[in-house]
Amino acid sequence: MDTINNLILKEYRLELANKTNQLKALQAQIDPHFLYNSLQSIGTLALHHKVPRIYNLLSSLASIMRYNMRTSEAMVTLGDEVKHLELYLNLQKERFGEQLEVEWSIEPDSLSCRVPKMILQPIAENYFKHGMEQYQEAGKLSIATHRVDDQRVMITIKNNGASIESSRLTALQSMLQQTGESSDLEDGESIGLRNVLMRLQLYSDNRSSLSIENLQPHGIIVTLEIITLGRDTHEGTDR
Repeated sequence: MDTINNLILKEYRLELANKTNQLKALQAQIDPHFLYNSLQSIGTLALHHKVPRIYNLLSSLASIMRYNMRTSEAMVTLGDEVKHLELYLNLQKERFGEQLEVEWSIEPDSLSCRVPKMILQPIAENYFKHGMEQYQEAGKLSIATHRVDDQRVMITIKNNGASIESSRLTALQSMLQQTGESSDLEDGESIGLRNVLMRLQLYSDNRSSLSIENLQPHGIIVTLEIITLGRDTHEGTDR
């Protein structure tokens, strides 16, 4: 019995260490194409001598990199997450210009909620990797947060990009309903969603959820229902 108990304890510690390493790896990761395109946009502005704008873009990029490198933090305020996403989308706006519209509907009372780090930007990033630039209309991304009660916050991120093919969507939904377990879906989109869901589950005793649906006539909506760990003593980002 002692041997069995020791093996169970060892397995549990290995699983916990693996999840911690996955979080640190995701936080340290930055899409090289995004970095290249952002620097290219900054360089273009430099040619036109728009110094204040260059400064703002460089500051945004530096803030994004600092946030990603703060690997000791597993939990942050939703306000921190929203600010990080805003900086990321500001740089994407510089790249796409009028071809990208971003809408925010942020409930101030939700911003002090404690949530796992790096849950919003990977979802938005999927849009630029997989769903944008397939239609002539301008791209549109909408982010909304709502505090349901003292323990729950809802976040929706939707876009007007390409919808997901029906059979693939069913497989993706099945994977997410099984708490992000591995499946035959091994592309960047499914891995990103699975990693977000695993962190949500890890810090909420498997009570948080992530769902994805197609929109009409096209587009995707991702909904996060998060069981929060209370509020931070300092209020989050004001919008």
